[in-house]
Amino acid sequence: MKSAYDAATNQAQKPSPEQVRGQLDRILRSGSFRNAPALQRLLQYVTSQSTEGQLAHLKEYTIGVDVFGRGDGYDPKIDPVVRVEMHRIRQKLREYYQREGANDPIVVEIPTGHYVPTIGIRTPSTLAQNGSSPAIDDPSAQVGALSDSGNGKAAATNEGSKQFGRLFLAHPTTALALLAVLVLSAALIKAHWSEIASTHRTASLAAPDSPAFNPDSVVRDFWVTFLGKDRAPIVGYANAVFLIDRTNDLFRFRRGATDNRGSPVDAHLARQFASNPALVAKAGPLFYEYSYTGTGDMEAVWRFTRLFSRMGYDTTLKRSRLVTIHDLQEHNVILIGSSFQNDAVAQLPSTGLDFVYELPKIDDELWNGRIVNRHPLPGEESFYKTERDQVTQTVKSDYALITVEPGIIPGRHIAVVGGLDTSGCSGATGFLSSASGLAELTTRLTSLGLKKTEGQPPFFQALIKVDLENGLDVLGFHLVALHAIHANGLGAATSADVRADRPAEQPARPGALPNR
Repeated sequence: MKSAYDAATNQAQKPSPEQVRGQLDRILRSGSFRNAPALQRLLQYVTSQSTEGQLAHLKEYTIGVDVFGRGDGYDPKIDPVVRVEMHRIRQKLREYYQREGANDPIVVEIPTGHYVPTIGIRTPSTLAQNGSSPAIDDPSAQVGALSDSGNGKAAATNEGSKQFGRLFLAHPTTALALLAVLVLSAALIKAHWSEIASTHRTASLAAPDSPAFNPDSVVRDFWVTFLGKDRAPIVGYANAVFLIDRTNDLFRFRRGATDNRGSPVDAHLARQFASNPALVAKAGPLFYEYSYTGTGDMEAVWRFTRLFSRMGYDTTLKRSRLVTIHDLQEHNVILIGSSFQNDAVAQLPSTGLDFVYELPKIDDELWNGRIVNRHPLPGEESFYKTERDQVTQTVKSDYALITVEPGIIPGRHIAVVGGLDTSGCSGATGFLSSASGLAELTTRLTSLGLKKTEGQPPFFQALIKVDLENGLDVLGFHLVALHAIHANGLGAATSADVRADRPAEQPARPGALPNR
């Protein structure tokens, strides 16, 4: 079956290799691909191999090895990187041709289920229609302009219907049997592809932890450099504080002193520090509750602990509120969750960091948190927010921040992995446990002059975009921006601490993290 824009191309007239290279260059420089180096490499590879006639190379295993640097133990059934990235390429190509490439003379497409691109020259009639339609502002108009004019697919469909009608009148038994076979085949195909799609979704989460998993060298090298000789790293996960009433309704409690779970909350304190004081005032007796953790945070914990276990490390798992100064002195620590949810992260200073978490100074906090880029580089935004579908309001993608910075004493390191939403946290951890993600990260770090030295990893902040399905399930992830952190703590661009999400002063808890 042809796609909407493939239907408007002349497949019989093939563009020259020079025309293909020119079109590929336009696509790679577009907004859809400019900040996606992994997708750029993949599209360049499949296009060049196709143009040169090397179709035998366009297999899942070969692409995984040649493009994503997979090793000898690579098993496409376990590691779905090629399928995930191909899905993203198809989405980006549709986005490109609905917007910037609406009037391009050449169309590049990778059909679903295939790795060989189809490249055709757009028909003059389609180009004329596009020239008079608002393709950039109204993507639906572009789809309409690229659809069959009526002489092709629609005519073929009508003719097929007429032929089936004649067959039914002449041989009703045969026609009904044929119809039953077609319905059964469609059902089997749908079930088969549903199973594959489900495998693709879960494999990206389960791959590092399957029984056959053996960490790729790039994954092992990255984490061995970070963990060093510390055989018992600490993973601290977030458990945000809520106030709970007698009907089990929860109220967010962002600031203020806390007590043990189940202890009653002073009414004045609740109204002063709760996210919605007016609602809290009507709730009646309230009690401290902090037994909840995000699903994405738990997936992150699972990934890290299983990965480190397979690498021979004895990981200690703690609630972030229990991470102490002694832990930071004796161990390398990974903190999961943003400063919105993780108290330990909120207490770390942001001096020298280009990226910081920020909550809006409005009552409507739902999905309005953002990651602020205090020193945007060319092509970067000044802030990034969770993205939702404009029609359905479903969450489409989230952003996460990976910060690797010096610890409180020489030789110790802290990594913070947190998304604006819990799904962002899961996706960022997937990036940090995948060979393709860490290979790209290592290459980018090297280009910035950041290399590991003896006993010290490179210090940096990486912004990750996480694509979601059903508003929660991680579909894919990719690196958006990368900034350096100087080892002296002054940062790459600034030493001014303007963090917007630091909590108000509150009584120190015994053994709590310092504001260093």
